[in-house]
Amino acid sequence: MPLGLLFKPHYLLRHRNPRLLFESLLTLAITLTLSWLSMLYLPWPFTFIIVLLMWSAVRLPRMEAFLIFLTTVMMVSLMMAADPSLLATPRTYLMRHMPWLPFLLILLPANIMTMVMYAFRAERKHISESETRFRNAMEYSAIGMALVGTEGQWLQSNKALCQFLGYSQEELRGLTFQQLTWPEDLNKDLQ
Repeated sequence: MPLGLLFKPHYLLRHRNPRLLFESLLTLAITLTLSWLSMLYLPWPFTFIIVLLMWSAVRLPRMEAFLIFLTTVMMVSLMMAADPSLLATPRTYLMRHMPWLPFLLILLPANIMTMVMYAFRAERKHISESETRFRNAMEYSAIGMALVGTEGQWLQSNKALCQFLGYSQEELRGLTFQQLTWPEDLNKDLQ
């Protein structure tokens, strides 16, 4: 379902990048192979598959990750339809040799999400710091600075520019930079 809602034709053009295509296909192959092995040989195979899908989600862009989710669900569904005994009692012989396995399965997804959220928060912090630096440079600069829209409207200007031009910020917002530019310089500014 998410794959159908997200699909746009330009997503297919992204795979002209051989690195993204290779990474997507490699992740697909690893995820399908390990999911298949989990279904056949491991206790609680769906727990392992969840870990694999989380790895895919962290590694790939959204569209590619959803495509891997879809193919994994299709493969697991076909395996269960072909052999319903796969859903039988967990394979206890494996648990005798790996008693720590349930703890790993509990901690691994939580650790992955912790790292993803840490990266997200760090990126948000960097953006916030950059925005604060820009605002301070804009507001406290002795040099006139302004943000101008694509049509020439003044979006924001600092005090130094307002004093230099002799307009308030509100007055500048009602004008375009073309109206304040010397006619001989206007052609150079529009290029």
